[in-house]
Formats: sequence, C-alpha cells, structure tokens
Amino acid sequence: MNYRDLKELVAQSLQNDKVKALIPSFIEQGQKLLERKLRLRSMETFYIGSAQNPVVTLAANVNVLALPSDYLELIHFSLISGTNRYPLFDRFSARCSIDSIPFTDTTNKGLPTRITRRGDNLAFNYYTDKVYDYEIGYFKKLTALTNEADTNWWTTDAFDALLYASLYCASSVLPLIETSRGFMADPRITAWAHSLDNILTDLIHVDNKERLSGSPKRTRYSD
Repeated sequence: MNYRDLKELVAQSLQNDKVKALIPSFIEQGQKLLERKLRLRSMETFYIGSAQNPVVTLAANVNVLALPSDYLELIHFSLISGTNRYPLFDRFSARCSIDSIPFTDTTNKGLPTRITRRGDNLAFNYYTDKVYDYEIGYFKKLTALTNEADTNWWTTDAFDALLYASLYCASSVLPLIETSRGFMADPRITAWAHSLDNILTDLIHVDNKERLSGSPKRTRYSD
C-alpha cells in the first residue's frame, strides 16, 4: 500500500466526486487523529545528543531545551556528565514547577532535578552550571505522506487504521441522505467509526503484548 493506492481506496469508499479533491487532507487529518490517540512502539525514538550529527548538547547557563519538531510526548529525559547519568523523574505542570519551589534568585545554577513543559521547550528548575550531554526518549509524529514520500509506517503496517481514520475525517463533509422520514446521516459513517475503534483496540492490544513478550509469566499474590 502506498499513498496513491490509499487515495484511490478512499475515493472508492467515499463514492463522491465532489469531495475527491479533499482526499489528501482527509488522509493528513486521519494520520494526525491516529497519532493523537495512540502511543505505539513505532512512534518511539531515543537518542543521545552527543551522538547526533551535528552534535547537540545542553549549554551552560540555560534552563530550557527546545523540543524536536516531531515531538508528541515525553518518555524519559536524563542529563549526562562524563560517565554519570542523571534521570529527571520529577515532572510538574508549568505552574506547579514555579509554585512548589520558593525561588529567590531566578539565576540559581546547579544540576537540574525537575522538568516541565513550557510551550515548545522542556524547562528545568535550575540554570545549568555547566555543559551537559543528554538522553531523551519520546513519542514522535511519524513521517507524513506526500507524492514524493509515498509510504510510511501506517501504509506499511497499519494501512487499515489510516484508511478508516481518513474516512472518519471525511464523514463531516458527506451530504445527508434523504429518506421518506426526512434526512439522515450517511449510515456508512457509523460503520467506519466502528471499524476504526476495533482496529485501534487491536493495535493497542498487539503493542502491549509485544512489550512483555519473551519474559516469563509470574503469578503475583496479594492479601
């Protein structure tokens, strides 16, 4: 399945030439819908700043780090100094990160111990006292489909999810159907939504199962 195949399949399913020009938008919206709802292993990415090309580090005397453009949700973040790793497990809301610490000097320096999200940045409770390497893991947006980049993870591994998500996004522009009792929504919309829900459930189930596959089953007892 590639982008062209998907557009043709969406067009065949819609059977409405008036909205055919909007199909690329429906597919784009469908992928965004899936990536808002799901957090799958295929969306995970991990890297160390010093291993990138070009190298990226957290400079001295700063308390923010710009998030990657494909960022969706944080998995973990650690600062690295030499051979030591310092995970920042304490994460707070932007307001709580300020209210919970009685700052007397906004230029306090040290090893950051808390992290929060402010706009398109990760923010720390201290200005860095030196240059740090860092390790970050996060859920990312997957590559969007274009005529030039005509395949991505969705078309290769979960094309049915992208198909029904695209049809679901197209449902708002479909005309009402006239019946003897008046007008009603296209009944295919309900079928598409039901199919999408089932596919999402399956994707989540398979993803969760793989996260623990290969490990021995353990029985836990509780009082």
